[in-house]
Amino acid sequence: MNNYYKYGPNTYRNARDQIFLDVAPDTRLHVSGNVVDSYPDVTADNWLGVGELANPDSKLLAPVQMANPTSMDDAETAYEQVLAKAGASLPRRDAIDARIVNDVKNRTGQHINSQKEVGGYLEFEETASALVDSDHDGMPDEWEISMGLDPNDPADRNEIHESDYTNLEAYLNSIAGNGSMNPTVTIQSPANHTVQTEGSSVEIKASASDIDGSIAKVEFYQNDVKLGEDDTAPYTFTWEDVQDGTHYLTVRAIDDSGTSTQSNNVTVHVHKQNSIAPWSSTDIGEPGITGHTQLGASDTDVTVKSAGDIHGETDHFHYAYQILEGNGEIVARVDQVTATDDGAEAGVMIRKSLDASSPFIAAMVTYVKGGQQVVSLVRDGADTEVVHQEKGSMVTLPYWVKLVRLGDQVTSLVSKDGNDWFVIDSQSFPADETVYIGLAADASKPDDEVDKLNASVFSNASVQELPADFPTAPTELVAEPDLKSIHLHWVEVQSAEVRLTY
Repeated sequence: MNNYYKYGPNTYRNARDQIFLDVAPDTRLHVSGNVVDSYPDVTADNWLGVGELANPDSKLLAPVQMANPTSMDDAETAYEQVLAKAGASLPRRDAIDARIVNDVKNRTGQHINSQKEVGGYLEFEETASALVDSDHDGMPDEWEISMGLDPNDPADRNEIHESDYTNLEAYLNSIAGNGSMNPTVTIQSPANHTVQTEGSSVEIKASASDIDGSIAKVEFYQNDVKLGEDDTAPYTFTWEDVQDGTHYLTVRAIDDSGTSTQSNNVTVHVHKQNSIAPWSSTDIGEPGITGHTQLGASDTDVTVKSAGDIHGETDHFHYAYQILEGNGEIVARVDQVTATDDGAEAGVMIRKSLDASSPFIAAMVTYVKGGQQVVSLVRDGADTEVVHQEKGSMVTLPYWVKLVRLGDQVTSLVSKDGNDWFVIDSQSFPADETVYIGLAADASKPDDEVDKLNASVFSNASVQELPADFPTAPTELVAEPDLKSIHLHWVEVQSAEVRLTY
């Protein structure tokens, strides 16, 4: 009852109007007084936000009477009270809590994987209280004397005050704010998910204001490293010689009372620009962030930076590829996959075309609950769903993946060391057609408003053409046991010799 539901960027779109999931038959539930922000129909009838009722008797029209009931604020009042009082708000909020409250107000908060994404931990100057506390009971002498307590008796902190709290709690509850409101601050530029070239410069512009004072300075951060500060509006800083990688920019406004607020972050992606021959690269579909391919020390050391997801009827990811006609294979060692979300993956792929709904076959290393695993991905026809199959137990990077195309068959293989290979899948694929064979990655984009970039690193990546008469594996192999022998039968393969290994 009387809850305020407000979705954020990470809330799945299909969950924004949900109050409660499916209700089990033995559950009894009363739902009322809840506000579902941006969904007036669910606010008017809360049961529209409840999942399937297996038992109609689960729906209670009146709340259950509880022992020692308390009065409740309505949902709108509760929301305002949370914004005003939640967190360490006395004597004032620190910069992090102020940012979180602003994110709730502005619907800008996101899940983070590290504190570095939002400026890092705050550094607090060492301070010493000027209040005298002779018995070290947490209550200043002056306050104890005013309350008729003994400033030399630490035990009196546990005695009950007339407010029904202990004396120590009563003192703590009496602490008032310093009267200073947190300033407001935002990054005006660059825009979120700006793409830069390594070695270039980025001008960071911020706006800041303070309704009950003045801005003393604005500090600029890249991840948790302070880049610099500016004490004069307009507040700017030039970040020079930016380096390859994904970086998170924040700014922190500090007013004339020392009260501060941290901004929401802006993500900047910095790429190396060099020739990627013999590879080409492109975004497939609409990944959300422009992807990029770059080479390391050789053309077999490849980094593929990709957002989006390879899933459903259409793919959205970045692809580094070569064109293959006829038989051939691709092999690569997956060295690193960015843990953007469960399902983030990297591996090798063969596609019929560069269309988002193209048929394809892929062998990938993906994040799953508890670690990483090899998966086979297949779309066997245009505009059909991807078939996702997990293969085997957990693996540890680096890990090798390979696709071999022979005639109308594509075989997926994996290896721990690049020497001993194991087949995980084999699929039919049109023979004698030009295909796009290459390195794929995605960030496992869920159905929300947040995009992330998976920078997957490959080594020993190469594409090799194979002869047209390269023998394929025998098919329809049948073994028939006898008393002292085993008879083997198979469909004969052209251009191949029979070798039996005992």
